[in-house]
Amino acid sequence: MESQVELAEKSARFMKLLPAGADSALIVLKGHLLIEELLTDLLKEKLAQGNPLEIKIGQNTMFAQKLNLCWALVQKDIKLEIWPFLKELNAIRNKMAHAVEPKCIDEKIEAFTEMVSSYDHYMMPKSRGSDLEFSIAWLHIVLSQYLHHVKNS
Repeated sequence: MESQVELAEKSARFMKLLPAGADSALIVLKGHLLIEELLTDLLKEKLAQGNPLEIKIGQNTMFAQKLNLCWALVQKDIKLEIWPFLKELNAIRNKMAHAVEPKCIDEKIEAFTEMVSSYDHYMMPKSRGSDLEFSIAWLHIVLSQYLHHVKNS
């Protein structure tokens, strides 16, 4: 069972590790890794509850595979349509990781942050810092809250 203190500690760790005000490449790469940790933890929790296919999640399991499996396992539980946002974050990260000067990356980042901010106007106030940082933080919060719920049910 995960306590509120542990959830707060995880949130504080996220805020410490996400490089506020940094270059967008570093924000995307770090944010992607932090979200991947949550996907891994969520899969481990969900698969521990019932795994007749004996699916194993390891270091070689790619983000896209984790995302698709999470999506399939919890899509009815998480009512928010976060999955396309996570897929887009992964596409941005892949572009950055596989090209020294990725083409149209600023446009892809802008489209990603627009997708997230247009989805939830209440979570995304207009007076804030970086849209990219806030979008990644919002996704992290949604997944963290759901993982906390799974661990405590």
